[in-house]
Amino acid sequence: MKKLTTKIFLGTAAITGLMLTQSCEKEIPSYNGFESYTYASLDEDGGTWDPILLTSGADTAIAAPEDVTSDAYLAELDEVKGYVGSLNADEQEAVDYWGNNTVIRWQEIAQELVAKYNLAPSPNEDGSYGAPSSANPSVYPYFPFAHPPYAVRAYAYLAAAQYDALITTWNYKYAYNRPAPYKVDGNITPAYPDNDLPSYPSEDAAIAEVSSEMLKFLFPLEVDYINGLAQECRESRKWAGMNVESDLVAGDGIGGYVFRQYKARAANDSMKFAQVDAATYAGYESAADLMFGDMWPHWENLEVPQRPVGITPAYGKVKTWWIGSPADVRPGPPPAVGSAEYEAAKDEMLEYTKKCYKGTRAIGVFLGRWFRNICTSGSLGPNCS
Repeated sequence: MKKLTTKIFLGTAAITGLMLTQSCEKEIPSYNGFESYTYASLDEDGGTWDPILLTSGADTAIAAPEDVTSDAYLAELDEVKGYVGSLNADEQEAVDYWGNNTVIRWQEIAQELVAKYNLAPSPNEDGSYGAPSSANPSVYPYFPFAHPPYAVRAYAYLAAAQYDALITTWNYKYAYNRPAPYKVDGNITPAYPDNDLPSYPSEDAAIAEVSSEMLKFLFPLEVDYINGLAQECRESRKWAGMNVESDLVAGDGIGGYVFRQYKARAANDSMKFAQVDAATYAGYESAADLMFGDMWPHWENLEVPQRPVGITPAYGKVKTWWIGSPADVRPGPPPAVGSAEYEAAKDEMLEYTKKCYKGTRAIGVFLGRWFRNICTSGSLGPNCS
């Protein structure tokens, strides 16, 4: 299994426990495995669910598979049977790593990439700051800078595309009802708990294709790394006795189609305009002055040299998924400095700092050591400080 140079993702469920129990560890913790499990339901009607961007699970056509008695299918079946009991150590590790819910792994990989690229560019020798460019991602500062707005957009596109790919896959699984290889030939022992889920198209191939293409689009400097993961994920389905090659090819087609729809949306969601120039940013500040006056102080950048503008100040104009626009849910103005509401909130914050419990302190210590270890490893470049 291929990994990033420094393993810097921790699963959400694992991170809380690790923060409290391993805050003194010198190594960066990592979450490597989960047990395969039996599904409570196969969601046989999943192909009829409402997709997010597609109109239905039948938006793209998938050809009917060869019959399981055909020569073409039997040849594919023989390939899978050849793996039974003969996997090498790397192949077995891949089967164990990807498990029987590969969505989890692709979400982890996305979080690894976000963590790797979540470093603000350092200043140039003349005190100016450069900006990452998707047109020249390998020129410093590298593209992307995975700050919170970029990260949440990446997660949204990945998860939504996976969801639509699975609806499409389920639509054709139950349209064609081709059984899994181990259901056709009892000599094949699956690596995971067996079930009656049809194997054509492969849901894992669809997920690998749509996830890898989306992540390469979002993190263009990681193409080779992501391609390696996608190939390993795909092949592990045969090593695990779950799919034959034609199952995977059909899944590839679904994943590729769904990705193209999401890529077209991403190209026109206004994210490219979220970062503005200094003059536009100054206009935002002037408008705020007119609206709020002295009621709320300006945020002041204390970096030296000072960065000219904030992070994606026009992100509020990026196309939303479910609401008409941010204005539909716009909150009221903040309480004025010195007002009773403001003072109450300030006092509450101060109380938290006075009552820093052992567990809270451990989290802070852990995060400080964790980031320090990442920096000193050198894997994040010379600008980590």
